[in-house]
Amino acid sequence: GLTRKDTDFQTGLVLLHYLLEAQDLPLSGRWISEKDLPSGNQFFTGPHEFPLQPIADRAGREAQRFMQACAALGGIAVEGGDMAFEFQVLPRIPMRWLYWRGDDEFPPHLAVRFDATISRHVHALDTIWALVNVTVRHFHAAMDQP
Repeated sequence: GLTRKDTDFQTGLVLLHYLLEAQDLPLSGRWISEKDLPSGNQFFTGPHEFPLQPIADRAGREAQRFMQACAALGGIAVEGGDMAFEFQVLPRIPMRWLYWRGDDEFPPHLAVRFDATISRHVHALDTIWALVNVTVRHFHAAMDQP
């Protein structure tokens, strides 16, 4: 279980906002990128770009470990990219990771998709950014498991 010392600032921020803001709404079934959120195109750049490239690079070298880490975090394989997994990151917030292996011209790429209702459950873009950061940290820890 979580103890006080295990909860970092971003995890606390996400959980607090989710508990205060989440609504009892059905999922839309429509998957969007962070750039599709209002003002997302401006916000999710530079310092607020999701830290996904290190995972994409690792997945390129360690595809089996990538899939094992997805499974360890409750990811379910779905359609998309060369590999895609859906995670239930919070009770009303699913997240999909779409991975493309890359080739001679393009590096491996990992993208995140959200159900279009995400901004009804956590209102601020920085909370969504923190949610992805927390997920990425858990993912790195899962990939580091023997």
